[in-house]
Amino acid sequence: MAPMTRSRSDDEGRMPGYAADYYRRRCRPRSRRSFPLQLWHTGRISHPDLHGGERPVAPSAIRPEGQAFTKDGMQDHVEPRALETDEIPAIVADYRRAAENAWAAGFPEATASRARR
Repeated sequence: MAPMTRSRSDDEGRMPGYAADYYRRRCRPRSRRSFPLQLWHTGRISHPDLHGGERPVAPSAIRPEGQAFTKDGMQDHVEPRALETDEIPAIVADYRRAAENAWAAGFPEATASRARR
């Protein structure tokens, strides 16, 4: 299912009311009425407007081609900041916390997606 909720949250990270209805209407698996939550790190495919003005963090400082969806419309990607080795534990902790939140919210599983670009 396409990630309809991507870039749809407000400045506090809350999803709009229609998001739950969107997924509820599409959640019709044959054997159960639930689906896994996909967790992913946007890395360089992001924009400072989505990070409080800070550059996105990525494995290396290589600017991707293309644009990111922001509340002000599409904007060109920027050169990301290269991730420092000592920052990795915090990202792992973020994934762990996100998975725990997903389970607490009733998702049967949470999967971590790897970067595609």
